[in-house]
Amino acid sequence: MNRIDPEQLRQELRPGQQRMAAWAGGPLAVAAVPGAGKSTGMAAAAALVLARRPRGDRRTLLLVTFTRAAALALRRKLRHYLQRLELPQDGFQVLTLHGLGLQIAQSAPESSGIDWANATLISPNRGSHLLQEAVDRWMAESPETIARLVELAGLEGGESERLRRLAVLRGDVLPRLAQVAIQEAKSSGCDPAALGDRLADCEGALLPAIAQGIYRHYQRILRAADLFDYDDMMLAALTALADQTLCRRWQSELLGVFEDEAQDSSPLQTRLLERLATDSHRGELQLIRVGDSNQAINSSFTPADPVFFRRFCQRWGPERLVTMDEAGRSAPAILELANALQVWVNANLGVDDASRPFQQQPIRPVARPCSTDNPPPYGTGVELLLSPSTAVTTARLKDRLRQLWRQQPQASMAILVRQHRQAEWLGEMLADLEEEGLTIWNDSLEGRRSRIPEQLLRLLSFVASPDDPETLAGVQSLLEQRGLLQGTREQRWRLTAEDLFFPTLLSPEIPGELEPLRHLGRDLLQARRTLPPLQLIPFAALCLGYDAGELATADKLSDRLARQAAGRADLDELVRLLQDIVHEESFEPVEADEPETRLVRPGQLTLITMHKAKGLDWDAVFLPFVEADLIPGRPSWVPPGNQFLGGYALAEVTRAQLRALLHDESVRILPDLAEASQRAEDLRQAEEYRLLYVAVTRARRLLWMAGARQAPFNWRYPDQLSNSNPCPALQAIAARFPAWLV
Repeated sequence: MNRIDPEQLRQELRPGQQRMAAWAGGPLAVAAVPGAGKSTGMAAAAALVLARRPRGDRRTLLLVTFTRAAALALRRKLRHYLQRLELPQDGFQVLTLHGLGLQIAQSAPESSGIDWANATLISPNRGSHLLQEAVDRWMAESPETIARLVELAGLEGGESERLRRLAVLRGDVLPRLAQVAIQEAKSSGCDPAALGDRLADCEGALLPAIAQGIYRHYQRILRAADLFDYDDMMLAALTALADQTLCRRWQSELLGVFEDEAQDSSPLQTRLLERLATDSHRGELQLIRVGDSNQAINSSFTPADPVFFRRFCQRWGPERLVTMDEAGRSAPAILELANALQVWVNANLGVDDASRPFQQQPIRPVARPCSTDNPPPYGTGVELLLSPSTAVTTARLKDRLRQLWRQQPQASMAILVRQHRQAEWLGEMLADLEEEGLTIWNDSLEGRRSRIPEQLLRLLSFVASPDDPETLAGVQSLLEQRGLLQGTREQRWRLTAEDLFFPTLLSPEIPGELEPLRHLGRDLLQARRTLPPLQLIPFAALCLGYDAGELATADKLSDRLARQAAGRADLDELVRLLQDIVHEESFEPVEADEPETRLVRPGQLTLITMHKAKGLDWDAVFLPFVEADLIPGRPSWVPPGNQFLGGYALAEVTRAQLRALLHDESVRILPDLAEASQRAEDLRQAEEYRLLYVAVTRARRLLWMAGARQAPFNWRYPDQLSNSNPCPALQAIAARFPAWLV
């Protein structure tokens, strides 16, 4: 690798990236379009900031992003640039937002409000059980409110109907309402007492008041058991930084803070970053926030909302705003379609700039001359199909895939779908292409859950109960699956652990085929006597001969278990936590290399959901089921048995009311049920169109989209078709660009 100097690196960057790289302090908002090189520009800018750092300056440049995978990718890019500049690989730290919060909170246990020696980070599964307990406590103390809810639509059917409605409230409506509301309140830095104070001055606050009561009990349950969740961790970090001495120490150690994917941050996370990034002497923010509010696709299931990053961009004026609107990822026709999608959606949803789904920011091809010109298209670059049915769509899709694969055998290709079920079904429909030699990676089957927690659970269950024949059989089966034990699948010897690991003269002879099992078992039992329980995870991973990616996943799992157990776990507790993860939660594996090694390989077809595709791109992207029933989708459905509450999805209504309350200081009358329900529906539709926009902008050379007039009402039954329509945005674009129709 040839050495370059800082000026040569700067010249490689596009104009928006160059403005980022010229940062010399102060706040800076960077609004970037898809494919503009946000992460690459941030990594290059960070390298140049470190190159300009005065000799002897020991302050650290902090880079934060939303996910662990994004943090790993950002760290690799920064190290690449430092290597090219021949600079030391230090002076920076790359963290996720949650990782940063944990570091700060643990650095000051006396200030954070969490007893880290005894506290435990709860899993989502355990949190749901505690939330149910909080609901039960609130219902016991609120009989009048419960009676009001039960009788909202009149009570016909007598005592049996009353009991049914109580069961619906307890088991479904109130837990969901409380879960959404507590997440919204915590992410805004609002504890139960503060939320109660805000609600005291508001009219129309029945549902938020119910949520506040359950929230109060939930926090009491957590504190009594020394438990905390991820939002508590961020709150604890802010509480710790309220100590001025500690805060100044953190601030003095930071050269600046760079945040990537800022559109995904909650208000609480933003407050934490701004607190950290404030210069302790001058009081000025030393902060760069890079994001794209048009790619905000998490606001319907997290407290993130594109409006928060938009406000940050508007806060400082044009002199502190960088617009990165040149994108070299896609062929010009694909950019034209993405821009048309923005325009159509904004014209048909929202009444003002604040409520429109998109920040109007057209994507422009890169200016010439540039080493990263937009790639030439395959054919016209965009192909649109208005299909009579999803069956026809699938047949046409298969034909186009086969044709493209034969023409461009090294092209990376992806099918992006809205639901996992669609990917699973398509995997079956495309099996004959795989038989012809096309490599297909179905991420809905391969990547959604890691097998590693289940494998390590088998080993730790054996270590915890070595005399249980079931645990011994589980280890034997695991070794067979991994090819470490041969010739035993049809033979099940009735041997005890004592016979295998501690034989006597009277013990039966051990077949040679079982020697690997004997060695592994002895090693594990010896490790139990000599290692702390948490260290059994990496030890077991080494025993199974994991590769680099598997070891990284085991390390991630060990970190998670350590946080949940907070250093207090005995072996039985570790087994219980692993059982929760295996049976009731998902666990994403870690890849040893960039995601491209698995998801965007040349010559491979990847089946993946639109959400999971964010941050990736392929030569050809196929969007086969763009129907109105999925994008923008149907309004939230309320089961008939829940409609005694007025036919509203109360959790979504409560979320809309709380957002109005917590993010608008002037609100004194909350939106009523009908208005809040409409706001929730607008938010949902806006996010669906932003998700479609993300999917469209994953394509480099070919974008193929199809919508059908007959489609499954429920993709659990893909062969049962009913009347449907292509997504209205797709129909409008097809009418505007008829040359793209196929």
